[in-house]
Amino acid sequence: MIETVERRRSSPFPHCTFNKVFSHQVACGLSRCLADRDDWSYRSEPHNRVRTCHWRPDNLPPAIAALLTREVLDELAEGVQNMFGEVFAEKFFVTANKQIPGDGSKVHNDYFADHLDHPFFFTHRLIVYLSPDEAAGRGGVLGLFGSEDPKDLQRVITPRFNTGVAMAMGPRSFHAVSAITAGTRYSLCFSFTNADHRYHL
Repeated sequence: MIETVERRRSSPFPHCTFNKVFSHQVACGLSRCLADRDDWSYRSEPHNRVRTCHWRPDNLPPAIAALLTREVLDELAEGVQNMFGEVFAEKFFVTANKQIPGDGSKVHNDYFADHLDHPFFFTHRLIVYLSPDEAAGRGGVLGLFGSEDPKDLQRVITPRFNTGVAMAMGPRSFHAVSAITAGTRYSLCFSFTNADHRYHL
């Protein structure tokens, strides 16, 4: 389902960007579904402020499930596996994100040292941006860092409609999202786990 891919990069940690993830029809449909939702849960943590909805592939809301069919999800997972040379477990989860002015995140790495006991453990994540560019506003830029030092910024990825970025998680996968300054940003995150349930970084 990933339609156009840029090359994988290894610095500051393994990641890959995608110029076009879904067909235009699917991307627009998902964007409308997210904009119509009113059941967001607000997360306000020291390193992250965002509104979220969490699902497993088998309990997606009907309107989203009609777009993210099993075939689409399988192709999505296969595309990310191939980019990183990994084999994923069958189970994964999907998170919808809504960010408004003031939301964003500080530098963090999503690394769980006690990962075997963490209910949301994952080793790879694909983020797909789903706000039409003319409505996405400003801010919400993804920064990749060489360390937890905010000055150690290595790469900046600007969110554009139907583009994506996949990241391999581990103790050095430091990243952050700059604060939203205007508009509303929607995205879907697909969180995968290696078949052996271990980080490979």
